[in-house]
Amino acid sequence: VIADATDLTSPKLYKSGSSEGEIYRSIRDGAGETMPSFRAQIGDEDLWHLVNFIRSLWPEAQRPKVVE
Repeated sequence: VIADATDLTSPKLYKSGSSEGEIYRSIRDGAGETMPSFRAQIGDEDLWHLVNFIRSLWPEAQRPKVVE
């Protein structure tokens, strides 16, 4: 069986969107039949840490600007 995992280093390939809210929602609620919901396993703050980690994997030119 071949996994249908998204290449996290290429946001243009994300099927459910690449905005921070879309990534958050995909992790929390699942994405289609291949990715389950992690709502019960991961708390809200840790979900945001995952969103930020995923976005840190992107090529530098595609990363959102840091707002301080």
